[in-house]
Amino acid sequence: MNRTTLVKSVGVIGTIILLAVGGHPARGQESDWSGDLNRILSRLQSMGHGYYSSAEWDDVFRQIDEVTARATRAGA
Repeated sequence: MNRTTLVKSVGVIGTIILLAVGGHPARGQESDWSGDLNRILSRLQSMGHGYYSSAEWDDVFRQIDEVTARATRAGA
């Protein structure tokens, strides 16, 4: 994957994360995703500027899956 494609992919992934967890959870359930999203998006942005191993990418995708699962459970 060339660098331009990688940077575009990071942008798309970031947008998907924001849309996926940007809803409003039910009363009494977790509602502030901004800390998790900011950490993931920051990491994705920095990863767009260099080479990272498959293990590092897998870790980012694991984090995305965890936040998405929490948001789904919360009804967001």
